[in-house]
Amino acid sequence: MNLRPEFVEYMPEEIKEGILYISIPFGTMIHKCGCGCGERVVTPLGPAEWKFTYDGKTISVHPSVGNWSFPCRSHYWIDRSHVRWARSFTVEEVIESRAKTKEYRRQYYAQGEKDPEVSGVRTKHQNSIKEKLTKLWRRIRTTNKKGGGRIG
Repeated sequence: MNLRPEFVEYMPEEIKEGILYISIPFGTMIHKCGCGCGERVVTPLGPAEWKFTYDGKTISVHPSVGNWSFPCRSHYWIDRSHVRWARSFTVEEVIESRAKTKEYRRQYYAQGEKDPEVSGVRTKHQNSIKEKLTKLWRRIRTTNKKGGGRIG
């Protein structure tokens, strides 16, 4: 299965199969599960969350997507817009992975709280980038609505 990246400001009500919707302003990605079960997979973006790389045509997402709460229990990587299957985790591995992720996030966010200078600079920098990207995507969407081409 392939996932075509589509950059949006707001997520559409209907999430279509084969599209990875990315909202930079809201720091979120959504797609239908790679196994075809139809479940919506929501992955938040952020330094302690998921990250993506976009090369102008394809997208790669890190870390892997583990849908342990879904009946399908699918586990895969999104690599250059292709769903690459990974092995399933045991219940114990899922528990351990969730605990490690929770601890990593706790430490990451605690670090920013301890260093107000770094935290403040990071926040100002992130806000500046968010504002610039929001303006850029609005301009691209306006161009697309006028027939100026399609991104993705």
